[in-house]
Amino acid sequence: MLTPLVFLQEHPLTTDLPPDQLTDAAKHMRYYEFKTGDVLLREGEAGDNCYWIMTGEVEVYARNLIGLRIRLAKLEPGALIGEMALIRNERRTASVAALTDGLALGFDRTSFHALAESCPAFHSRLERLIRQRSTHGNLRKMSIWSGLPDEQLRRLAEAATPLPVLAGASIVREGEAGDAFYMIIRGKYEVWQNGKRAAVLGPGDFFGEIALLANIPRTSTVQAVTDGELLALSREHFHHAVRESEQIRAQIQEIAHVRQPHAVDHVSAASDQRNSSYTVDSLHQPLSWRNQWLQVMFGGLALFVLFTLLALWIGWQPLQIAVLFIGAFVGPVAFVAYVRDSQLLQFHPRRLAAAFAFAAGIAVPLAWWLETRFVFTGGIASGGLQGFTIPFLIAVIEELSKLLPLLVVFRARNMRFLTDAVVFGVAAGMGFASLESALYGLARIDSTSSLLAVLWVRTLLSPFGHGIWTGLMAVGWWRLQRRVKGSNRHRLYGIALVYMAEAVLLHSAWNMASNRGIIGFIGQLAVGVCGIWLLRRLIRQGTQEETRALLLINPEREHMTSMADPDMARELHCHGCGTLSPPGTVYCARCGQALSV
Repeated sequence: MLTPLVFLQEHPLTTDLPPDQLTDAAKHMRYYEFKTGDVLLREGEAGDNCYWIMTGEVEVYARNLIGLRIRLAKLEPGALIGEMALIRNERRTASVAALTDGLALGFDRTSFHALAESCPAFHSRLERLIRQRSTHGNLRKMSIWSGLPDEQLRRLAEAATPLPVLAGASIVREGEAGDAFYMIIRGKYEVWQNGKRAAVLGPGDFFGEIALLANIPRTSTVQAVTDGELLALSREHFHHAVRESEQIRAQIQEIAHVRQPHAVDHVSAASDQRNSSYTVDSLHQPLSWRNQWLQVMFGGLALFVLFTLLALWIGWQPLQIAVLFIGAFVGPVAFVAYVRDSQLLQFHPRRLAAAFAFAAGIAVPLAWWLETRFVFTGGIASGGLQGFTIPFLIAVIEELSKLLPLLVVFRARNMRFLTDAVVFGVAAGMGFASLESALYGLARIDSTSSLLAVLWVRTLLSPFGHGIWTGLMAVGWWRLQRRVKGSNRHRLYGIALVYMAEAVLLHSAWNMASNRGIIGFIGQLAVGVCGIWLLRRLIRQGTQEETRALLLINPEREHMTSMADPDMARELHCHGCGTLSPPGTVYCARCGQALSV
């Protein structure tokens, strides 16, 4: 076994240092034995010593931004570990665990600093080693390049230039020529387009890719909000790197398309060689927070039954009012929760609740006023075609009234997917249905049996009505709002109008079947089943679209069939657009920003 002095004399970092300094340093070194599985260094802890590995092998690993454990390196005898925390006076940035039994030489902070300060050559070599390891580790932990093989990633680390940044500095300016690609390691950065703040970026995000991919001037100004650190790649190194990896090229191109759809083309289905057998169910599998709609439905129905029995037994009016509001809302809320649970990339419930309430508060009064003004007191009710005309006009008025609140929702840039239109449309429609049911119930508040009959029928039928129709209307309007290039524009606009026409016709047929006894009830069920079928088709199509986008931006997610770490089986919240993404997702498929726990 080598003595500490002989080891230092033969090690490349210290071989040419003065003998007296090596002798003094060797006096302060201690042997440490380790067994397989022992943790020598732990990420996040204070650094008080470092080690030279004499025998055995160790693994360097860390948690990335979303909390997944990733391997940074496998080290063999002669490797130095723990030096970064001592030189930079910071906490450990990675953990080191033994892969085999072995022996290490330990060096405490004081002795290490004494050697580094007295030997500029040793200090310079350490700084170079630390810079290489830090850049490599940052690329592996928090960059779009994290999936590259280690050899390619090390070449990229050598080409990348660390850039310290001061708060207030402008990194790139809109309209200037683009000559570099930037990755954020530390700090917050604002993105400004046409004088408006478009996004706030943080660790794991990148910028500058659009000008390089599309060969156009910078489309945004990026300014540092706090002190930070960037890694920069020149134009030449960036293009070389994306040529080496088709997967990385597709990732960056898709995120660039999300940011600037008209500057960078969407990755075509032909160039996206995703495994078509990978399904939405595979992504949903580890999510314990799915199927919340069942909890809402069974909990709401239990309350509804309980208060119904109490109201029948006691006959107290406050209980009837409680039954009224529980019955009016339990079905619609459960159906909104069901449709939301069907979506892969979810919005926060607050946004859906806002659409729900906005539609109830705006659309119901507006529809009531329009129907009173133009249908029931405008002479139409006395016409000869009232059997069809009135149901049709009511359907048109109510669907357009419910669409009005959605116009505000669809102005948001993050309404990217078909399922977004479906979910918000269903939320708006069910908000309308809830208040409408409550108003029907209030008209019968004096008769407990009549009130309960109306509420139970409307609760059972609620999934078949307004939610579906407004979902179809929302899809039609969402498609009309999209900017489509090429000759397909007119065909897609025609399809959008078909969706809206289907919504109005289903609503009209439902109205015509109302108040016609058992035949009308069967007719409404038939209309509802047809609507459910149409809605399910849209949801399947939309979730396939979401799945493709998520796997294109997060190709490593395709190989994660389960989450061994229980802490990882939870949604990831995007601070950019508010999307809730499945576990293991690194970049938000809706806005392209990096996710973090």
